[in-house]
Amino acid sequence: MDPNLLPEVDSLPDGFVDTEEANRITTNNPTGDVSIEKTKKPRTFPVPLCEEETDGNEDDLSKVSSLEQKEPSQTSSLQGSSQNSNKETESTQSIELRKQEAVETERKTSKNMFKSEQDFLELMLKYQQVVSERDSAITVRDKLESLCRELQRQNKMLMEESKRVSTEGQSLRSDLSTKFQEAIKKFQQFQDALVKSNEVFETFKQEIDKMSKAIKELRKENAFLKSKTERSDFTLVELVEERERLKKLLEKTKNQKDKLESLCRFLQAQAESKNSLNSSHSAAAQA
Repeated sequence: MDPNLLPEVDSLPDGFVDTEEANRITTNNPTGDVSIEKTKKPRTFPVPLCEEETDGNEDDLSKVSSLEQKEPSQTSSLQGSSQNSNKETESTQSIELRKQEAVETERKTSKNMFKSEQDFLELMLKYQQVVSERDSAITVRDKLESLCRELQRQNKMLMEESKRVSTEGQSLRSDLSTKFQEAIKKFQQFQDALVKSNEVFETFKQEIDKMSKAIKELRKENAFLKSKTERSDFTLVELVEERERLKKLLEKTKNQKDKLESLCRFLQAQAESKNSLNSSHSAAAQA
């Protein structure tokens, strides 16, 4: 038997009757009045005290009826004995005493019967109360069973839903883990590329610094060369002017030289002519 399943409604404990039997009893007595005749109907619950009391009441009734049947015979015998003889007064007194005892017994019996009926009525009322409580308990049990079945159904649905959600969550976690690993790889690649780019940028920065220094030096050298070129231009202009001046001076000097050379030739020619004349005169003189 499955422990999760609830017991059926028909499986009642001992000492209880079915709902149909209880309804049949309540429909037979709708007003709640209980009579002695209904005790003869079969009951499905144990009421030993009521049965004993009803048996005792039936015995008392039989005794009272026998006493009532004997009472006329006793009175007739008393009347006969009073007419026959006055000696039977003692028996008459004893009969009167018996009659009083019978009346007292009948009164006690009636009182006991009334008390038994009251007790029986109380027991029947208690039985009706127990039956109504049993019916309400059965109703509550049926409601609880239906509620438990509904809760079991909802629990099963919740288990299936939780299983589905767990499966979806597991797949989602695996997808997220895969995407996270891919993102980590991409970030690692990006970080490596960033490191490389930083290295390249650092290299470019160093080269830019070197180029900046070289440009500064070149600018300085350019400025120096520019100033030197300007000085060279000025010197060149001076040299050109000096060349022109020297050229003019050279031409002047050349002209003077030519004049001096012509003058020297002329003077030399005169000296030679004089020497020749002198030699001729001397030779002539010697001769």
